[in-house]
Amino acid sequence: MSPGRPASRNERATVETTESARLDAMARQLARLEQANRWWRRAALLAFLVLPTVGLMGQVVPPPRMLEAEQLLLRDVTGRIRVSLGALDDDAVVLTFRDRLERDRLAIGVLPDGTPLVSLYDEHRRRRAAFGIIEADGPGLSLYGKDGASRVRLSLDDEPRFVGVSRDGTVLWKEPSSGAQP
Repeated sequence: MSPGRPASRNERATVETTESARLDAMARQLARLEQANRWWRRAALLAFLVLPTVGLMGQVVPPPRMLEAEQLLLRDVTGRIRVSLGALDDDAVVLTFRDRLERDRLAIGVLPDGTPLVSLYDEHRRRRAAFGIIEADGPGLSLYGKDGASRVRLSLDDEPRFVGVSRDGTVLWKEPSSGAQP
């Protein structure tokens, strides 16, 4: 193509083909850039969502310093309750240890009036021995018969007292006896 002369038909076709090829190349390049841009946007969105989550997962939560419950039960590997701790309806607080058949065997508690008490139970759930501190009488120990009645009582206030009781409740012996002199 010479200056000043109109372009021939072949020359125009060649120019159009060259421009068309350039436009096609630019369109392909633009499509690749748009695809790469979409990939980077997705990667940035994923990083925006995942990185904070990973950061939060690494947070160490301090263990609680207090446990609040109305009752606490400890179970053995078979699921049986072996220890319970709780406040009863009458405001007594009791820690109870149970055997493998879930029978109460030892109870340590504080009665509603504030009296501390330790009780031992037999395999039939009958109280067989109890130790407590009763304000009026001081410390005391009671031993119980199979029927659940107190048979022997030992207590200490100003002086020791020792009492034996029959099944029907009759006092069999008492030390010091009523008439004993110190």
